[in-house]
Amino acid sequence: MDGIPASEVTAVVLNVTVTGPSRAGYLSLFPAGAAVPAVSNLKLSAGETVANLVTVPVSAAGQLSFISHLASGTVQVIADLQGYYVEATSFGFGLYVPLSSPDRIADTRAGSGQPDAGQPLTSGSTTALTVTGGADGVPAGAVQSCSI
Repeated sequence: MDGIPASEVTAVVLNVTVTGPSRAGYLSLFPAGAAVPAVSNLKLSAGETVANLVTVPVSAAGQLSFISHLASGTVQVIADLQGYYVEATSFGFGLYVPLSSPDRIADTRAGSGQPDAGQPLTSGSTTALTVTGGADGVPAGAVQSCSI
């Protein structure tokens, strides 16, 4: 199983899906602990399911946050990890590392088996998600290889 190293990760690539929103609004993703951005990653209408591939920087602790921008109500959030970026290499630039298969690391729907199952985001709520070093089913000590 692919995973993410515990350190040197600067951003992750996720396929984020929202489903069952009770109201129109939007979802934003950002590094945990950072200021909430004034931009959206997914715009949603009541009752629809919408997905978007996003690249999100992570905090120094390897976390990102989701925030729900709904007037009221709830929305279910699903996040499938596609890959990640590591710090600058000896070549002077960062490296994208795709996973061989996506890894579901968040699913707020009841019965999903994820740590956040049954806990949809409510209006204005923020949820932090650790994506590096073994949390949420991503194994600690995972390594990457690169041939150049």
